[in-house]
Amino acid sequence: NPLNALVHILSGLTAYTFLDHKNKRFNPARTLA
Repeated sequence: NPLNALVHILSGLTAYTFLDHKNKRFNPARTLA
């Protein structure tokens, strides 16, 4: 159903954002990419 898909996308986006933020501490060049 659409709600489940929205939650899934939101969850994935949150996880991606968290990992991306964490990676920036170790790889500053990623912020330029």
